[in-house]
Amino acid sequence: MTRVGEFLDAADEVLGAFGVLRAAKEEVAKARLPAFFRGAARLEAQATEFHAYECLVVNGLLQTEDYARAVLNTQRPLLEEETVEQRVAARPARQELLNRRPSPIMSFVTEEAVPRRQYGSAEVLRGQLERLLHIGQMRSEGGMCVEVATGPTAIHIRDSKHAQGPQLAFHIREWGAFIGSLSAEEFDA
Repeated sequence: MTRVGEFLDAADEVLGAFGVLRAAKEEVAKARLPAFFRGAARLEAQATEFHAYECLVVNGLLQTEDYARAVLNTQRPLLEEETVEQRVAARPARQELLNRRPSPIMSFVTEEAVPRRQYGSAEVLRGQLERLLHIGQMRSEGGMCVEVATGPTAIHIRDSKHAQGPQLAFHIREWGAFIGSLSAEEFDA
């Protein structure tokens, strides 16, 4: 539970508000999110399945507070410090989805370049990588990470847990057709 949620629970009890303040927790959490994202957050909270593909930053559900702050501080035009802190504070409520039972079916596909891209200090990146490792280990099947490397004429893919194991190679045109098919939702997940 978030600090704001804990505060609203305590205030409800102390003030004898009969659950009115407790009921406001969800609305308060939503108000921290940018208006354009509130509908997505509502769907995210109700999801029985959640699949995400990221090519620029770690998905917000997986971000540490420090990483989120560093990413938000790169936005242009610059966000006010108060806005950055509101959005950072909204992350834990969204991340409760990761611990919900029954657990939604989840997959996060993150391009290999994302964790190499440094937002904030080396310590911020290290903390984010440790969080990704922790989340990968807490899921029932363990973390699944596929490395994708681009060569001059081919795309090479391997399971990162088996660095010395087999590797698949696709011609760049074949890979482009595959990604296009995924984008067109021609495959069932």
